[in-house]
Amino acid sequence: MSLNWNVEKVERDCYIKIIPEMEVPGYMASNDGKLLDPVTEALIWATMTVGLGQITKTNAVEFLARWYWVEQLSGRGRPTAARWVPTRIPPPTRKDPSGSWQQEVITIKDVLDHVGLSTNVSKEPLHTWRRRIGELYFTELMSELKRAQEQLTPKVYRCPDGHEHNEAGTDRYDNLVCVTCGATTAAV
Repeated sequence: MSLNWNVEKVERDCYIKIIPEMEVPGYMASNDGKLLDPVTEALIWATMTVGLGQITKTNAVEFLARWYWVEQLSGRGRPTAARWVPTRIPPPTRKDPSGSWQQEVITIKDVLDHVGLSTNVSKEPLHTWRRRIGELYFTELMSELKRAQEQLTPKVYRCPDGHEHNEAGTDRYDNLVCVTCGATTAAV
């Protein structure tokens, strides 16, 4: 299912007028030279992560708290988006675009500036969302730790004849075989 979004009810302009010198890596400006603000785009995609399909004044704090919590669980820190940061004031002009794109943390002001943004994501109650995200990250963590444990545990292979080895060979079909008798073997 596609992610559909609407920014018509957002009071601020969600598009940036791009001049050629402000090339944005990874983004393409539309034919009219406008680019969806990377902060707006990040918020749109975040609606799926946070389980809230729209940003309102009443859910703005919860929206950002959910997002911060997911990012913290994943170890990435706070969510960020690219912003054009001028190196001089007044802001860049066509003749002097001094500045650069920099990743900056998304703040509560950014969320409040996007009140009215909506997507086709269904609202997920907080307790359901917490359970889903908690289970997701717990399962991920368990898998990661099991892989680490497997790397520390020496494998023992046993063939049908009862030979046990810490290593096994492979035949021409990539089956594990006993290094002593050549019989097909399996990890114990």
